[in-house]
Amino acid sequence: MTAELSRIADFLRLGGITATSTAAIVQQARSCIDNEITAIVLSLSTLRSWRNSLSHISRLPPELLAAIFLECRWQWHREHSSTYTREVPPWVFLSYVCQYWRNVALNCPALWTHLFFVSSKWMDELLRRSKATPLIIHVDISRSDSETTISPLKKALQHMERVQDLWIRCSRNVATKIGVRLTAAAPLLQSLYLSLSPYGYPEDRFEVSKDIFAGIIPCIRSVHLESCRVDWSSPIFNGLTELSLSCLSNHSEMDWDGLLFALGRLSSLRQLYLDNVLPESDGLNTDVTNTESVIKVTLPQLERLTLTDPISGITALLAHLEIPQSTIIRLECICIDTQGPSIFLPSILDRFNNHPPEPQTSVLYQPLLLRSLDILYLKWENKWKVVCGTSNPDTCDPFVYFPIEQDLDSQFPLQFVFAERYPSFGTDRLERCIAFCRTLPMTHLNRITIHDDYDGYPDPRCLWTETFGDVPELRVIQVEYGDPNQLIYALQPRGGRMFASALTDIQFKGIAFNRRECRDDGSHEDIVGCLRCLHNALASRSEEGIVLQRLYFDGCDGITKDDLMVLSDVVREVEWTPEVKCAMICSSSRYCTCSSLNSESSGGSTVSI
Repeated sequence: MTAELSRIADFLRLGGITATSTAAIVQQARSCIDNEITAIVLSLSTLRSWRNSLSHISRLPPELLAAIFLECRWQWHREHSSTYTREVPPWVFLSYVCQYWRNVALNCPALWTHLFFVSSKWMDELLRRSKATPLIIHVDISRSDSETTISPLKKALQHMERVQDLWIRCSRNVATKIGVRLTAAAPLLQSLYLSLSPYGYPEDRFEVSKDIFAGIIPCIRSVHLESCRVDWSSPIFNGLTELSLSCLSNHSEMDWDGLLFALGRLSSLRQLYLDNVLPESDGLNTDVTNTESVIKVTLPQLERLTLTDPISGITALLAHLEIPQSTIIRLECICIDTQGPSIFLPSILDRFNNHPPEPQTSVLYQPLLLRSLDILYLKWENKWKVVCGTSNPDTCDPFVYFPIEQDLDSQFPLQFVFAERYPSFGTDRLERCIAFCRTLPMTHLNRITIHDDYDGYPDPRCLWTETFGDVPELRVIQVEYGDPNQLIYALQPRGGRMFASALTDIQFKGIAFNRRECRDDGSHEDIVGCLRCLHNALASRSEEGIVLQRLYFDGCDGITKDDLMVLSDVVREVEWTPEVKCAMICSSSRYCTCSSLNSESSGGSTVSI
């Protein structure tokens, strides 16, 4: 027993204090004991704090510890930013570990500036602890419109003068309730995301009007609006570098001039995304080839343009835009019976090698040469995806990179996805693809990749002969998971004409071949490749002095070493990667390891003849 406890015990014994003592004496004794308990607890707490201060984690500089806290907060928000919690957010427990951690946390206002979907009580606490630091509001209440969920958002929007990023997704009737809160000045606002869900009354709309944020938004740079009604003269369309508009509820007849007016004010725009915004009208197709009479909207700094709309609206907008040749363009068009990709011809010619370099227009017009073309058929969506590139196979191995599997970058400045409004299955599925490819300048095309996992009957029309019959510089062809007989048919010389006379490399990937005797007319009823026809076609080319330099079979079924020996008589180099059983399943995965496993079991990944 310590000296302090002995002293207390002696005091109680000397005073003769027992349970039968008077109430006053007992109360006096209790108070004395409580004071001693408090002193002991404080002493223990002090000792623990001293002990903790000697640990390594407590010796970290407060700036470094605050940075760790901020990273923990960001990680939680990335995973749970749309989650509503009525309790304390989990990352707040960092301030409960020890006194040193709490002091660092409470003296780091940035730790409390990310306002999300919390209770009204905690919203007050976050606003108090954030002090005067710029705020980030990220709220998704698209499925709730109760006052319990709206109240915290209203409290946060009362501080618009220090909001830096505002992200709100809500139902339509909630939008009408918070709209008045967005009329206050927002001098620090940099990014705005407003999205209305389908929930709520259909007649309710959120309007981005001329008086939004009282017209005081000097720092605004990024805007995303979805299912809103937009006043094109709104001050929100000033100084933007990123603009995304989706499913606007404006009247279609008013959209065209208003949109061009707004874009004309965005000379610093770097990224533009439009989805279901452009009006659909056949009248917009008239005179699109006469680009000289069209009023141009110049966007000299545009880096990426994404349009997902009817083909007529996209064509008309492209006719009005004047953008750098380096701009990456992604078009996802909806086609109807009366429209076809051929109406893109003026835009294609304008983009690829149509303008000579001039000093005064060097930023906008730096001539591009179409050198690579990747065509992918999306079977489950009945869509064709075409990627037009400026990369040159002369500078790299032609089979090292696969643009179809990559995001767009500077080498692939145009991506075109087209889908039928009313999809038509069967033999006419190639119509749109052939029509679009015919609009492309093929003079300098070096490389073509076609990925087509269509498992129906072969198409009667041949994409190779109808589209690429006269491509003077074509040297590399890659066919993936499709019908190889179309290419084999095209390779056969006819009437003194030779398809792709400069061709040096061919790769077949994930294609089944057989060695059965085909009919005399060379026709085939399925999409299984015919090695006999391939050999005959390459032999005919060899007799004309055009010898294929490299033939590569990657994961193709039905290939043996004997077949490679026969083909090596008409090809300089034949390579073969044994079939991978999961090739059809894992073909879309860039991280499939089955190929390496198969290589180990077969004793090697490639066999060269």
